[in-house]
Amino acid sequence: MTREDMFRAFGNIDDSFIISAETKRSGKAFGLSETDKGTAESNLSAIIPSQSSAMESASDKNDPVVSGSGTERTIVMDVVRKKSRKIKIVVVAALIAVTAAAAAVYLGTKKDKNENKEKIITNYFREDPDFDISADRLMPETIEFNGNGLYYVEFVQQVITGSGYVSETVDVGYHICKTDLFGNIIKKIKTDDLGCGADAAVMRIRSLDNGDVWILVKSYDSEKHTEPFYLVKTDADLNIKEKITLDEKLTGGKPSQPYYQDFIADSNGQIVLYDQQCKNFVFIDSEGRKTRKEAEPSFYYFFRSGEKCYCCENGNESSETTVYSIDFDDGDLDEVNKFDFRLSGLSDSNGKYDACFIFYDGLYGYSASENKAEELINWLDSDLDYNPYKSVVLDENTIVVGDYRYDNGTPSGLGLRLLRRVDDDTLKKIQERRVIDCASGVTGYVSTKLVSEFNRTNENYRIHLEDYGKYADYSDSWFNESGLSVLEKDIMKGDTPDIVMFGENYDYMRYIGFNAFDDIDELMTGTDFNRDDYFENILDSMKVNGRQYAVPLAFTLNGFYGNKEVTGDIGEVKLDELAKIQDIKPLFYGEPYNSIADSLIYKNISEFVDIENYSCDFDNQNFKDVLEIIKKCGVTDEEYTEITSYNPQKDGGQSDYGTRMNKGKCMFAPYTLTSFSDYVYRKQRDALKEITFTGLPAGKKSGAVVTTQFSIAVFDSSDKKEGAADFLMFMLSDEAQKTINSSTDMKMWSLPVKRTVYEELWQQASAIKLYSPSTGNDCYGKTYTVKPADKNVRKTFDDAIASASATTLSDRNIRMIIAEQVGLYLEGGQTTEETAANIQKKVTMYLKEIK
Repeated sequence: MTREDMFRAFGNIDDSFIISAETKRSGKAFGLSETDKGTAESNLSAIIPSQSSAMESASDKNDPVVSGSGTERTIVMDVVRKKSRKIKIVVVAALIAVTAAAAAVYLGTKKDKNENKEKIITNYFREDPDFDISADRLMPETIEFNGNGLYYVEFVQQVITGSGYVSETVDVGYHICKTDLFGNIIKKIKTDDLGCGADAAVMRIRSLDNGDVWILVKSYDSEKHTEPFYLVKTDADLNIKEKITLDEKLTGGKPSQPYYQDFIADSNGQIVLYDQQCKNFVFIDSEGRKTRKEAEPSFYYFFRSGEKCYCCENGNESSETTVYSIDFDDGDLDEVNKFDFRLSGLSDSNGKYDACFIFYDGLYGYSASENKAEELINWLDSDLDYNPYKSVVLDENTIVVGDYRYDNGTPSGLGLRLLRRVDDDTLKKIQERRVIDCASGVTGYVSTKLVSEFNRTNENYRIHLEDYGKYADYSDSWFNESGLSVLEKDIMKGDTPDIVMFGENYDYMRYIGFNAFDDIDELMTGTDFNRDDYFENILDSMKVNGRQYAVPLAFTLNGFYGNKEVTGDIGEVKLDELAKIQDIKPLFYGEPYNSIADSLIYKNISEFVDIENYSCDFDNQNFKDVLEIIKKCGVTDEEYTEITSYNPQKDGGQSDYGTRMNKGKCMFAPYTLTSFSDYVYRKQRDALKEITFTGLPAGKKSGAVVTTQFSIAVFDSSDKKEGAADFLMFMLSDEAQKTINSSTDMKMWSLPVKRTVYEELWQQASAIKLYSPSTGNDCYGKTYTVKPADKNVRKTFDDAIASASATTLSDRNIRMIIAEQVGLYLEGGQTTEETAANIQKKVTMYLKEIK
């Protein structure tokens, strides 16, 4: 199906086309009705083939099992690798067609006057200056609302002077505090008073409608060396009324130590806990009788709505969240709803919502009866430059949040703040500035800090950040989805953001085929942007056919490091030299198959795929040599764990793997240049006299390969390009570049694209006072004093940056095609020649489909 055919097919399909949840969160539900889902599946089944031709089965003996329908249709293949290693590869076959559809719809909307539907900020909160609770060490999960105040637990630490003496007398240990809504402490008790042992730790507090409080407590039994758990019931003033001992579970006659983190209790005295260690739910009835029921190994969050109790499940191998009602009579869970995102936390609500879902970008109120969640607050929309670690929703206009306090950039403690919704006049002033819609897959402390700073300082524009990280799929740790694939479905609905911030896993290269992104060079015309201020070749690494489709704000450089006494002045390694080097000495020792494949194929993919011309070249001798090296040098994950485990050697080495570089057992180890200090650490840890770094094996392009850790692209359809340019200039400034690429003490964690910041970070790294008197242990267990970076380290980085010309091609589908075939090859199911030919055929077909 051509792009034009796809556009004609999708041209008249309305919003019910999308099977997944509606992903524009402003005032919309997260869920679709069953009718809408049925309509969407029907539309998709008529248009999208059951599987892409590029993803067809590798052989008649390995027929894929197809399950689901529409965009949820997947092909599941189990590939048994060498040494019985089994890897489950899940290929999202319909994604190719969905991507083409996204391109078609996008191209179609570009023909019209495509003004983005601008978000109107309606949920704006400000801090109440009269409320402020600071704690020595506040325990986040213990914050609980009790109707007219709060409960929380703090841990008071002993204050020790530099000379080792106690400087003041304090009541060290865990304390339960009860406050009013002005932050005044009404009652404070030490957990010793609960009768569960000295310094017992509180895991969770639950308040009931009648004022009673249930407290989950963990203690330590020094005689049995176990951690017994208790449930303590108190009145509203923390006076003890009842205590339940949570016994150990007997498994096959042997005791198994339970571990409880959360629970829920109803007004009738019924309780359910999740035993994380034994993977059980423990039901306790009003008479104190306990019943265990097996549970899936997941993350569970509990909440109560009226007389009913619920829990939300985040599956370990799923990007979804399932909501269950708790049936105490049957000791079971009944599914209520399922959402296509993962929670990062959950809060009870005393307002119009049953509970509130916590995400990195804000809170969403959830209604169990309506099976939907709507945005309550976006932290950045309220200009908050911190991400609360815990939130308690008092009502839709009042929220208590816990956050880290900073003193000169260093965390100095935790605290609680009270947020109140602003009045209409204040809100109107906020709404006068235009809103730039930003889709983000790299939402974190750095991005939120910078976005909030931009929002406070820019007079004409504001950034509204949509965190697509909540849709990340962790079902396969090697091929996890960044969550931004959901963005493609938004585009198909016509909900195209203005800009997108992404990391290395975002498949942005697929968007360049239909010119979805603006040319940054043209966009920045008229600004103070000067390419000479930056590493121009790093900028160029994200250029395709002369257009700067994205700007890398932080990057790393991929290659190999080695013992210079072994490698000599090896310089650039050629692809056609790998087999000869391998004949002399093994290239790698003890590295997992995936690690070697990641360096030689996935990160080095520009050697085999030409994205400018949508062509590939895998069926050649160089690639076949790579396959054979992976098989000769690689080990399974299980073998890697065994090899790297602590195993003292006769010469003092901590493990055979740890001394591999010093003893010359291999030429290289995969390595990524991220910071000057880490490179020095590698040399000292491996007890090397000299260390060398070389880029990934080159054929078409030489030098280190760039991985862009944090990049920004601007959609061509945006009608706020002037504001987007303002934001880009802000993110490319010295201060923003330092924030993105270093910690508060200026230690690097990635490389800045701006030259002046690179120089400043170097000055910090080369100052010995930054490290003194830090020490470490090398691979022989000997203690060394950490050294600062010297001029040789600086030259290594300078040369590597100057040599870089290619970037890692982020395309999950190509990686999965390769992984499927390499898996069959390692298992012995096909020859080197068959593997190279199959990959060539399948990737060629895929490139034709997305062109």
